Amino acid sequence: TNESNIILDDGSVKLDKIELVNPFSLEGGLPQLNWGDDFKLYFKLSVLDSSRLLDFVIIIVDKEQRPIASLNVFNQPDDITAKNGVIEFSAKHENMQLSKGLYSINIVVRTKESREPLLRINDVLHFQIIHPQEIWEPFLLASKFENII
Repeated sequence: TNESNIILDDGSVKLDKIELVNPFSLEGGLPQLNWGDDFKLYFKLSVLDSSRLLDFVIIIVDKEQRPIASLNVFNQPDDITAKNGVIEFSAKHENMQLSKGLYSINIVVRTKESREPLLRINDVLHFQIIHPQEIWEPFLLASKFENII
């Protein structure tokens, strides 16, 4: 009956806080974004070794826990470092085009050099995308259609 969302924890990193920055609504405590809004997350972590460079893998999963996207880990600057044992950073994706529905965030913290995982937690944050149309596909891409005739 283990209901913990912590999949891996070597004890060197602790997730203190994660939040969706500026949701338009908190319906029953669930952060909501409109389709096309910017998606910005804030993270605060405690670390035992402030000199270690870390990567943060942020995975978006649907309500069936299927991974559907991740924020580009290769865009992370090297200056996301600990100060007094604390790391604070934000990650942003502009113009979120996930289809209407419920989603959650999984996070993996790993060493930058060897990519050794130090911490993995599923379901650290739940959120909802609002859109008037229901579709089955995970993305509703902003598109333009033009008549050629």
